[in-house]
Amino acid sequence: MGLQQATKDSCCFIQMDEQKGKPNLILTVLVDDLVIMAEEERTVTRFHEKFSKVYKVSQFEKIQVYNGIQISRVGKHVYELSQEYGILQFLAKCPIQDVNPCDSPLLPSDTFVLAGQHDEAELCDEEQKQQYQHILGSLNWFNIATRPDLSITCSLAGRVASRPTRRQFKQLCRVVGYLKRNPCKKLV
Repeated sequence: MGLQQATKDSCCFIQMDEQKGKPNLILTVLVDDLVIMAEEERTVTRFHEKFSKVYKVSQFEKIQVYNGIQISRVGKHVYELSQEYGILQFLAKCPIQDVNPCDSPLLPSDTFVLAGQHDEAELCDEEQKQQYQHILGSLNWFNIATRPDLSITCSLAGRVASRPTRRQFKQLCRVVGYLKRNPCKKLV
């Protein structure tokens, strides 16, 4: 089928257009899901027909969601990525529900100082520590996939994840409030 595995990502395969010297088709694999991308729809259709002769394909449709990320085409070569559904699911199941919506994930006064500089009485108990780590793990997923607006907070909060204080837990809860106010920010 003329695909070459990408050197930087073993789950990405590229079919080059030798005449134009650029990719003709890109295929990505995530477990049993494939995304086939090309400039022209007929290129995707032709590839799908060839691929279906070799492998069983259960569904073939325009992409809407991939790995929990909603994908919308808004123009030629322009797509919006969103995790609104995943964020709303996270907020519904989040162990911290009594957080007010807010406009920014971090205040200028927020500091995530390593816990060694704090009194032991300031440290979170084991249950709060697990909640902190759970919340931070979800926030990191949103940050990595579509929400770079969370990157500084996730980075700072990650430094103290093994020994968070109650104050740091409260600061992390602010990010939950920020997501309550802004669940649908999109990456274009």
